[in-house]
Amino acid sequence: MLAKKVIEIVEKNYVPEVTPYKWIWRTKVYPIYPMSYKTFLKILDKPNLEQQLNVERQKASPQMKFAF
Repeated sequence: MLAKKVIEIVEKNYVPEVTPYKWIWRTKVYPIYPMSYKTFLKILDKPNLEQQLNVERQKASPQMKFAF
């Protein structure tokens, strides 16, 4: 869920062609979630992130399954 929180911070603070990612990482992300800039970029570039987050959400709240 760390990735989701980091992406939320970026979405809240990023202005295309105005705000550099490095500034967001340094001032908004790193003080709360210490990580390298390389890790930060990996989180932003990760393909299928939303799908993986959905899988994690399902694991966190398992639904009852009935066998008939």
